[in-house]
Amino acid sequence: MQRSELAAKLGGTLHGDDGAVAALREPTDATPDDASCVLRDKYLEAALKSDAGVLIVADNHQLERPHIRVLNIELAWIALLDLFAPRLERCGIHPSAIIHPEATLEP
Repeated sequence: MQRSELAAKLGGTLHGDDGAVAALREPTDATPDDASCVLRDKYLEAALKSDAGVLIVADNHQLERPHIRVLNIELAWIALLDLFAPRLERCGIHPSAIIHPEATLEP
C-alpha cells in the first residue's frame, strides 16, 4: 500500500514523499518500508530516531520527515490494526482434545 493510500484510509494527511508501506511495526523494529504509530507524545522522540519510513502522529505534530497527521490517533490505531494485523481463524475443536462421551453444551 502507498503512504497516500494509508493516509486516506486513516482519514489523515500525508506530509512528505509518497512511498510503499509494507508493514506496521514498533519504532525499534521498523525499516524504511514500514509505518510506525506514535500513540503518545512521550514516544515521539524514540520514533523520530527510528528507521520507519512514515510515522503516524496526532494532528498537532509537524515533523521534518514523512508522516501522516490524523485528528484522532486512537481511532487511527484501531484502523491500523484492522489493516495490518493478521486475521485469526476459528479452529473448532483441536484434534487432540479429549471430550467426555456424556458431555453436552447448553445453547
